[in-house]
Amino acid sequence: MPLGQIATLRRETRFTHGKKDNELNLPIGSPTSLTLNLTEPVTVPTCLGSPRPIQVIRLHADDPTSLYDAVTQARTTSTPAPGTRRPTSSPARTTRPTAGISSPTSAGAVT
Repeated sequence: MPLGQIATLRRETRFTHGKKDNELNLPIGSPTSLTLNLTEPVTVPTCLGSPRPIQVIRLHADDPTSLYDAVTQARTTSTPAPGTRRPTSSPARTTRPTAGISSPTSAGAVT
């Protein structure tokens, strides 16, 4: 789901889910823990029948607070102009060497 299509996101635990035409409920067991309201309907495939438009998605997350915080942060981060890279404040990533192959950065490293 593109972030720009999320109008609102809220944490709410629901145990009942009535069928509505414009809603997609994705419970695990019984509850859902997050609700996304979309800016416009999107078409989703169904198991039996033709695709249908939805504008509300309810889903379960093992850690709904972390997912909510991550989506909220991503939505509030400025979007870079097309063709430019977003500056990062994190250090450069290093890759883990393949077993049996040493590299200058892995020589003497304890794994």
